[in-house]
Amino acid sequence: MTIVIKSEFGDKNELYEKVLWYAVQKTSTNEFQCLPKSRDLRTNWMSKENEPTAEHIVIFVENKPAGTIRLLEKSGKGKLTRLAVLKEYRNLKLGGHLIKALIDKAKERGYKEILCHSQIPVVGLYQKYGFEVFGDEFDEDGAPHLPLVLKV
Repeated sequence: MTIVIKSEFGDKNELYEKVLWYAVQKTSTNEFQCLPKSRDLRTNWMSKENEPTAEHIVIFVENKPAGTIRLLEKSGKGKLTRLAVLKEYRNLKLGGHLIKALIDKAKERGYKEILCHSQIPVVGLYQKYGFEVFGDEFDEDGAPHLPLVLKV
């Protein structure tokens, strides 16, 4: 099995189209499960499109997009957002590969911390990579979340 992680894309619209085309052809966009029901994939993906610090990382399995993660800058810190892996690829530990790739990008940028808002059921995934809870539970997009931070 060939797994490739890519973050260098000339045109985010083109990248979005590739990922969405595959998601629509293979399954519904709800398979990504990271999206609140009130948003579609395009709105979510492109909401930070014009932000100069946004970095989209996509993982491909056998040349098919299987997951994505986004790195933003918030007050001089990195912010991990929108980790998503298609259901059919979830037992391959691709989420971990994406998190590691994002941590590497954050280090390249010189961030000392990476922030994350994690849904409660997946806090353990982030903790495997050193993230720690640093606040109380809150609601985001209709789901309970915890704020996490990683010192890099």
